[in-house]
Amino acid sequence: MERKPRDPEQPILTRPLLLWLSIAGFVMGAGTLGVIWWAGDHRTVEIARTMGLTTFALANLFFSFASRDEERSIFSFDFLEDRRFLMFSGLSVVAIVLGTELRVLQRILDTVHLTFHQWLVCIVVALAIVVASELRKVLLRRQAPAEAASEEEEAIAA
Repeated sequence: MERKPRDPEQPILTRPLLLWLSIAGFVMGAGTLGVIWWAGDHRTVEIARTMGLTTFALANLFFSFASRDEERSIFSFDFLEDRRFLMFSGLSVVAIVLGTELRVLQRILDTVHLTFHQWLVCIVVALAIVVASELRKVLLRRQAPAEAASEEEEAIAA
């Protein structure tokens, strides 16, 4: 409510946003495939697939937290005020855990039980999207004062 509305003539998905979404998808996809590759070499195929699914699901969950605001850091914890977002995110966590731990869902999703170490690998790799998102936000915050200064100079010159 603090921001002014978007110009109706302006596209919703701008080129910079599409570029960012492509980069984010690459980070999540590369992390997922990396986990599958690693687990395939060190574990069974079933564990590798389960770890890949878990990593991708967690990365999407982390991305939802990171993309709530284009400029504010995820570490500002402003998302704690949004009960509905937290409730649905909690349901996502429950679904991710049950998908790998509940026998009925294991049969449906073709997943297997993961150990604590395997869960830890999935979580750490999935957090790569938070790192990428925070780097982008730092760049956007640095770029904003420079753009504001150039706009100010143009206004003075006019």
